[in-house]
Amino acid sequence: MALREHGLPYDEDLVAEGLPREEGSGYVAMRKLLERHIPSAVFAANDKTAAEAIRAIKEQGLRVPEDIAVVGFDDGSLAPHTEPPLTTMRVFREKMGALAARRLLELIEEPDQPPVQIKLSTHLIVRGSCGAKRLTERR
Repeated sequence: MALREHGLPYDEDLVAEGLPREEGSGYVAMRKLLERHIPSAVFAANDKTAAEAIRAIKEQGLRVPEDIAVVGFDDGSLAPHTEPPLTTMRVFREKMGALAARRLLELIEEPDQPPVQIKLSTHLIVRGSCGAKRLTERR
């Protein structure tokens, strides 16, 4: 949806999928991607996958962020401890949980309700893996 909203085509060659929840899937997916070409940036499904991608990138003799920028998703406890520290999208888990619980209660009371789409905001946490300087560092 985001690509379409910005008039960008979907390119299968720029996507590498690992097996969800399988140890090392980010590493394997990054290796597959690097076999096809060297991207300028990678956006991973979560921070663990991003950390595994960083390992694969470094094993190929490439540098993060100088050769490939990496961004994760979830801002878990791992993100500030990767090398370089991982730029990531922070999700608001408590709000997500509260909305999910509310929706579950609604469905218990009225099971025939149609599906709904709930969108939550995220927040970009800029660290070293993307190559961008934080606003405070730019001044």
